[in-house]
Amino acid sequence: MKKSITIITIVILNLFQNLTNAQTLSPKANPTSGGYYNAGGNSLSWTMGETYNTTISSVNNMLTQGEQQPEVNIVGGCTSAPAAPTLGGPNAVCQVTTAVYTAASTGATSYTWTVPAGITITSGQGTSSLHVNIGPGTISGNITATATNSCGTSAVTTLAVTKKPAAPGAITGPTNVCGLSSATYFIAPVFGATSYTWTIPAGMTLTGGAGTTSVTVTVASTFTLGGVSVSAVNACGSIPGTSLLVYGKTAPNTLTGPTNVCGMTTATYTCNTVANATAYGWQVPASWTFTGQGTNTIVATMPANVNNVTFSGVVRVHAISGCGNSADKTLTVSYCKSAVGMNNGEEANGFNLYPNPTSGEFTIEINQPSLIGKVIVEVYDVFGKRVVNEQHTVEKGTTLLKTSIEEFGNGMYFVRLVDENNNLIYTHRFVKQ
Repeated sequence: MKKSITIITIVILNLFQNLTNAQTLSPKANPTSGGYYNAGGNSLSWTMGETYNTTISSVNNMLTQGEQQPEVNIVGGCTSAPAAPTLGGPNAVCQVTTAVYTAASTGATSYTWTVPAGITITSGQGTSSLHVNIGPGTISGNITATATNSCGTSAVTTLAVTKKPAAPGAITGPTNVCGLSSATYFIAPVFGATSYTWTIPAGMTLTGGAGTTSVTVTVASTFTLGGVSVSAVNACGSIPGTSLLVYGKTAPNTLTGPTNVCGMTTATYTCNTVANATAYGWQVPASWTFTGQGTNTIVATMPANVNNVTFSGVVRVHAISGCGNSADKTLTVSYCKSAVGMNNGEEANGFNLYPNPTSGEFTIEINQPSLIGKVIVEVYDVFGKRVVNEQHTVEKGTTLLKTSIEEFGNGMYFVRLVDENNNLIYTHRFVKQ
């Protein structure tokens, strides 16, 4: 029997385009001939069997078979590129030599991977499972992957990898703990870290959260000042972060000014600026007066006859804040221990200083039969700062002690001559010009 069939090409193509209604004709027939068509990820195949008359209608597509039954299979492909894949695998690759990374994206038929320097692909390129070797050096970068099918390629997905963890970011928490009995400090999670090490200052006690990104501390009423810090840790090591300075009843830590006020009628004293302090409280030795109370700098005035008496005392300052008064910072000061009048330039018996004024060098002439041995020449500026400290030897008869102040600026200076036990022998005022 003659077998023939007419399948119009446009009918086949219409069937091909209507993928949602793809079907197989029945009854089945023994195939004797057929064909195949593919485009854009969609395929159509058909075979010819024994005689069978039927008409197939689906939406706007129609296929009529006369003498012989065709078997038509339409297979649908993609309709769009796959979504960016989801990646899995370790971020921190310390103390390992191999690792496996995975990718997942619905509709993907293949994957394209890249790895940073120090990591080598051993197998799995093109698949959803990538096997890599981890090198011995520093590693910091991204593993990337894209998903592909016949419709296109997805956007890139990255997975950061490193050996040591990153440095912790800023610590959040109170910097002024006045009146607090407890406080909480925390940071954002750190890439590559498996735990965290916190350092707490004296006067604080860590009570919760050790090893995590957030800790709770108790604050003692005696707490003054200290830093809270944290390090990120994994099996490769520890990376420190920044420190957060925390204040309580914080005292000044510096107090500057002259400690020897020989020949001076005024002196300036200054302490450092204390964070959170609202004012400063000062005390000076008896018989002194001063201006600047409440600030971190005062100007003290000494009595006119102060250089003719033996005297020592203490300058004190404390910070005032919402926590109350801090501990005092102190500075011991002393007056000259000589009856020699430095204000009038008179000479003591057996001693003579010249030239006065001087342009750079002066001489102390000593003619004291009872003074033999080592002595020290000290020179002070008007602020009480010692600028010269020289050892000399006084011999029997007349001794000339020469001292240079050429490197210092013009102005008034005071010289002190003391023995090896720091007992004052002689003091005098002179001028450099």
